Amino acid sequence: MEIFIWIVCILVGLFLVGWLGLQIKPKSFPLFQHRTPAMQTVLLPAGLPAPVERFYRQIYGDQVPLITTAVITGRATMRPVLKGPTFQGRFRFTHLAGVDYRHYFEMCFFGLPLIKATSIIWMEKAG
Repeated sequence: MEIFIWIVCILVGLFLVGWLGLQIKPKSFPLFQHRTPAMQTVLLPAGLPAPVERFYRQIYGDQVPLITTAVITGRATMRPVLKGPTFQGRFRFTHLAGVDYRHYFEMCFFGLPLIKATSIIWMEKAG
C-alpha cells in the first residue's frame, strides 16, 4: 500500500509541475528593429462601396495612408491539437504587401520554446 501512495504522490506532483509549466507566459519577441518609413498617402480610390467610402472620408479625408509593410508581434494561448493542452506562446507576422508574408510561432513550456513553426509565402508580381 505504501508503494501505491508514493506512485500517486509522484503522479500528482508531475501533473502539478506540468500544469505550472503551461501557465508561465514567455517574454515577448524583441522589438522589430527596422525604422518606420515616412507616411505616404494616395487619393481615395474610386468605386468603393458607399459605407467604406464614408468611413475613409470621415477618418482620413481624400488622402488615405499607403501601407506597404506590417509587422504584428504578440503573445497568445495555442493548442497543437483540438483536445490537447493549451500552451502559452508568442508570434510574429511580417507582411510586405504584394511581395511576401511570413509568420513565426513558438509554443512555450515554463516560458521556454518547446514547439516552433514558421512559414513563408512568396507572391508573384503581376506584369
